[in-house]
Amino acid sequence: MHQIRTIIKTENLDNHHAHSFPNICPSCGFEDSGKYCSHCGGLIQDYKICATSLIKSIIEWEDKVMYTTKQLIFEPIVFITSYLNGNRSKSYIPFKYFFFCFGLYLFIYQIFGINNIVNENTNQYLLDNSQSEHIFNSIIGKFGKFLTILFIPFYLLACKIVFRKSAYNNAEIATAITFMLGLLMLIQSVLCLITAAFPPFYILKTWLTIFSELYILYILSLKFFNNSWFHATWKTGLIGVFVMFCIKFSIILIDVLVQMKYGFS
Repeated sequence: MHQIRTIIKTENLDNHHAHSFPNICPSCGFEDSGKYCSHCGGLIQDYKICATSLIKSIIEWEDKVMYTTKQLIFEPIVFITSYLNGNRSKSYIPFKYFFFCFGLYLFIYQIFGINNIVNENTNQYLLDNSQSEHIFNSIIGKFGKFLTILFIPFYLLACKIVFRKSAYNNAEIATAITFMLGLLMLIQSVLCLITAAFPPFYILKTWLTIFSELYILYILSLKFFNNSWFHATWKTGLIGVFVMFCIKFSIILIDVLVQMKYGFS
């Protein structure tokens, strides 16, 4: 009995000691005691980065990416709706997920020389009428893929126009679009790998990319915005055309800016 009392007393003293001396929260600078900051909720105990913590963070990151990808493939709208409703502990942040997939796509595109395959299999008719073709071609070749980032605001604008009666706000719509575009970047990465192994596949890759974009828009229209199949179909086409013209206008605008920059008339 005396031993039990001694153990309890020791534990109480340890707890009292742990909570008696406040620490500075590394996240917000608030002085507090205990394991978590009562101001921002951050971890305030002495925490050093070590090999174990790095491995743990990598595994946790990979788990979230894999879980997010799996859910977007098999249950995209259920997953997105659940995320919007606050179930986010297992999910990767939408914009981080998009930029991760986009970065993966750019890496595969560059490392396997997909641009060379494109030039060999397509007629770049958009560049033929440009007086600054040699400069414009260089800019588009290096930075044109980054126009993909403009898809998010363009799709958001189109959805706000077409689905103006939707109960979702801008941030919620942007979240859904970003998740789905992240999945699209992942699909394009896989298609690029196939193209690198079998270059003639490029033509089919182009059509599969277009189909994937339209399918993503259709799923959002049908299940996320709760439209009938008929309304989802024509609204998908309308949004696709709108975004296509926005991207083309962006390319033309870049061309004009290039001509102004380098003095072409």
